[in-house]
Amino acid sequence: MTEVNDFILQWADGVPYKLKKPYDFSFLNKYGKVFKVYDNQDSGNICFGVDDGKTKRFVKFAGAPTVRSNITSDEAIERMKTTEAIYRDLAHTNLTKLINTEVIAGGFMCVFEWVNSECMGRMYPESREKFMQMPIETRLQVYDEILAFHAHVARQGYVAIDFYDGCIMYDFDTGKTTICDIEFYSKMPYKNPMGRMWGSSRFMSPEEFQLGADIDEITNVYNMGATAFALFGDERDRCMEKWMLSSQAFDVATRAVSDDQSQRQQSIEQLIEEWKEAQNYTRPDEQWRVYTTDLGELKEYRYTVIFARSGANWIYPRHKDRDTYETAGGRIEADETPLECAKRELQEETGAIKFFIHPAFDYAVHTDKSYANGQVFYADVETLGELPINSEMKEVREFRSIPEKMTYPHILPVLYDRLDKWLGKEKAETEYWDILDKNRNPTGRLHRRIDKMQPGDYHLVVRAWIMNSKGEFLITRRAFNKIGYPGLWEIPSGSATAGEESLGATIREAGEECGLVLLPETAELFSTYQQFDNAFHDNWLFRHDFDLSDVVLQEGETIDARAASWSEISAMMERGEFVKREVFPEFNLLEVM
Repeated sequence: MTEVNDFILQWADGVPYKLKKPYDFSFLNKYGKVFKVYDNQDSGNICFGVDDGKTKRFVKFAGAPTVRSNITSDEAIERMKTTEAIYRDLAHTNLTKLINTEVIAGGFMCVFEWVNSECMGRMYPESREKFMQMPIETRLQVYDEILAFHAHVARQGYVAIDFYDGCIMYDFDTGKTTICDIEFYSKMPYKNPMGRMWGSSRFMSPEEFQLGADIDEITNVYNMGATAFALFGDERDRCMEKWMLSSQAFDVATRAVSDDQSQRQQSIEQLIEEWKEAQNYTRPDEQWRVYTTDLGELKEYRYTVIFARSGANWIYPRHKDRDTYETAGGRIEADETPLECAKRELQEETGAIKFFIHPAFDYAVHTDKSYANGQVFYADVETLGELPINSEMKEVREFRSIPEKMTYPHILPVLYDRLDKWLGKEKAETEYWDILDKNRNPTGRLHRRIDKMQPGDYHLVVRAWIMNSKGEFLITRRAFNKIGYPGLWEIPSGSATAGEESLGATIREAGEECGLVLLPETAELFSTYQQFDNAFHDNWLFRHDFDLSDVVLQEGETIDARAASWSEISAMMERGEFVKREVFPEFNLLEVM
């Protein structure tokens, strides 16, 4: 123990902490070794991190003469005794979990699960500064979780009292937000019993200074608004000049901290809805914000964007009034669905005649004044005609990826990257093939799937024609996100990867695309040829009595499977439901097998 001015220093397992006078904490030994002490609260409590070698715990104790306490030890003890019911009623994923309570050493103790978090309160300036340096998106997530917890508090019939930034804990490793120190939270209805209530004035509403005033959910709206200024602006000088988010978000927070209760949002849920809406607008440091999400997640679509592919290239039109290129797309008319709009825009702006088109994902474009939702479509164009006479476009060109001169440089790359993922490009980037010469001899070189194949280089493509004893073949339907013939029927097939031989590659492809285990002894190589796509094609016939109930479709590759006779497949080819006949020169050989 060391005396320093108006406080003394004690040590617990080598960790120093301050008190007004000595106190015996030897009872902590049963929980393990002290590795952390929090002695700077004004609540009358002192807290310890203890570790027994297996489990860490957070111990909060009332009854000791803490340095910053503004209440007596007896008051601190009585207050903490109410803790058990509060933590039970308000149990939540973002609330620290109470394990047990105990009357001990002339005081009252609560034991909580330990969380590896740091406090963002001003009394811990290093942790606070570290937190405030986190990206705005991270702080927005933290604030969302704080709001969600306090909406839960209101639903449970409680009102938050003495909430401030010192109640916010953040785990920098896992990103988890934890709320602590809710001992003052009380059941509603609740009236101010004392004039100036407990808490930090930076977060307190006018009614928290007024004896007899109602303290309710609208009071907590003020607390949450003040928290927004603490996270994204200046908590004392609540001005727009120091605000980091959109002007719309500033208006929401400003309304929340109105001195007039009637001007505030009337519930936490209302505040959440207004806050969520305000996040649709850009911050001062953003010109545009482009957001993509899964298909169907957004509503009220206003625009469509169509990424159209013809063979190996992407189709981009150029507007008559611009020298830059863009995707087809436009505003959805009042009587149109997004799909109808996408088909119309593709035809009007590219001259596409015969094509497959399918929605891929949702997107939204945000500015500081507006935002709009839309859908992105993928189109596979088989026949491209002339531009319509009344088209807004001057010309159509083909590019391998996105053009350097693009009309919307802040938007197009974001959508293109998401489309790449939808099309499975990430997998293609890691797939390599053995390069063969024109005589099918290995060159010793490798080719990455997503790259353009050089003239004179070839690779091996394998196909599995799986036929049962009835003479029916197993056919599968290509996923809509497949490049080339999306949504059409075919057979299991693919490219042999580096190091694979023909039969092994065929068995692997069949296993991946339809889940069947094929045996080498049932296989017959009945056709091989070199086709127009720089590939040698090996066509294998497997005599295998498959059961459709055993078929397992591969996500992103196949979406359906069925059995079909040779004549049924031939008719499907004629109707355009199966990949066209010229792609399968070996098909006619199977008629008599």
